[in-house]
Amino acid sequence: MEENQNQEEHLKITINGQEYDPTEAQDFIEAGRKTRELEKQYNTSLDKVWPGYGQAKGQVSQLERELSEARSQIEEFKSKQQAGTDTNADLAEAKEAARRLGIPLKEDLDKEGYIRKDQLDSFLEERLSQRDAVNKILKEADTLESKYDGSDGRPKFNKKVVLAYAQAYGQTDLEAAYRDMHADTLSAWEKQQIAARTKPGLNTLASQRGNKQPGKVAVNKDNAGDLLSEALWGSKQE
Repeated sequence: MEENQNQEEHLKITINGQEYDPTEAQDFIEAGRKTRELEKQYNTSLDKVWPGYGQAKGQVSQLERELSEARSQIEEFKSKQQAGTDTNADLAEAKEAARRLGIPLKEDLDKEGYIRKDQLDSFLEERLSQRDAVNKILKEADTLESKYDGSDGRPKFNKKVVLAYAQAYGQTDLEAAYRDMHADTLSAWEKQQIAARTKPGLNTLASQRGNKQPGKVAVNKDNAGDLLSEALWGSKQE
């Protein structure tokens, strides 16, 4: 019996100063081999991984407790609401619990500008109306750009500049905005056009005769012949 005991002691394997039987030692060796494979595969030391793993596991557990508490708060609020005993404080707590659970609230969606399903049709209609209005303005700008191309001496219509001016001063009429921008220049141009249409040196027959009009002569039997002769051959020369 003493011999068997000596054999068992002889089979003990010492690792880092600690004795193990062959089976335990084999388990340690296998674990070490797997550890080296994992470290090589992920290019990191498990000594660095385990602390992070423990921390992450603790955070998950904490989160699970918080979510469980949030669910309980919501259920408690529903019970109070059904019983008619809920308060504003209960509502505030339930909303905060819903946020922790990732449940969207109407007030949060409205604040962030999200569109609800029942608002979709009116939203699309509004956007289409705005698009049509923009297209109309751009078409008008193209027309005015062709009308005021600068070839006749008037300032050239710069679409981008006029649109910016109209937006800045709240004007919806682009042509009015253009005229407002170039009021002095356009006024001088219009005066030049009026002056160019006036032909100096033209005098009327009345002005050549001193602006005097002959008086009317009554026709009677005594002067009828003379008036007829004057009309046919002119007045008699003295």
